[in-house]
Amino acid sequence: VTLTGLYNRNIEKPSFFLGGAAVRAGQDNSMRHGVGLQQYLFTGGMYAHGTKAARLGVEGGISQVKAAKEDTALAVKRFFYAVCLASETVAIQEDFLSLAEDHLKTIEERYRQGLDSDLTVLRQKVEVAGAKPSLLNARNAQEIALTLLKDILGLDVDAPVRLVGALAGPTVALVPYETLQQAALERNPSYQAARKQFEQAQATLSVQKGFRWPWLSAYADYQWYSESNDSWPGPKERATSSVLGLRLSYPLFSGGQISAKVRQAASQLDSARTGMDKAARGIRVEVKRQWLMVKE
Repeated sequence: VTLTGLYNRNIEKPSFFLGGAAVRAGQDNSMRHGVGLQQYLFTGGMYAHGTKAARLGVEGGISQVKAAKEDTALAVKRFFYAVCLASETVAIQEDFLSLAEDHLKTIEERYRQGLDSDLTVLRQKVEVAGAKPSLLNARNAQEIALTLLKDILGLDVDAPVRLVGALAGPTVALVPYETLQQAALERNPSYQAARKQFEQAQATLSVQKGFRWPWLSAYADYQWYSESNDSWPGPKERATSSVLGLRLSYPLFSGGQISAKVRQAASQLDSARTGMDKAARGIRVEVKRQWLMVKE
């Protein structure tokens, strides 16, 4: 439904020629208002498929947002436990270095008493020296994991953060691999988004094919128009008109544009199918990798 309005002020009135003489016509003010309605009755399924494509696009976007949220939550958990693991590794390396230094003192004392050789002392010094970079690497790994955690949380990388928790997770029952694989394909939001994109591409292809069909539409139009030298027309200066009809149009020749768009949509469908298959393969690989890690 379209509402239109038009107002003209004739600075110079239009003329027409009669018997070789110019005759002025019209009034100073002219107005035309109208209400038009057009309803498509048949478009080769284009509107239905277009609506479906739009709906699938929204659903795919929702799945992408869900995937982003779940990826963020997973990253937070992963970095949290990485910091916990690094902290435990630092404690282990500190204990190892402390034990190696204590053992070195014992060996040096035994060497002074003539109970151990200088080779044994040298070997223990090498072990102590080797433990120090391992402790430094463990501390660096802890700091990097903490920095990544602060980054995913949107905090300043130098902000002081203290984690409350320990390196302990729930006991996981090892579900059969085939069951996990099927569940992942049904629930994974990234795969669902890829599947929605594939279905959207299918609907888009149907939309482009709809341009090959004739279009049938019904239309109605009502107009109110007037001309007057006054600011507002009088009863005899106003008139109305109305029309009702059917319109049939067929794209007889478009210079190959429709066929090109159909081929483009078909190519996008193939690309979406490849993306969906790739997402499914990636999920299966990841499920198997994680399943083997849990089993290990």
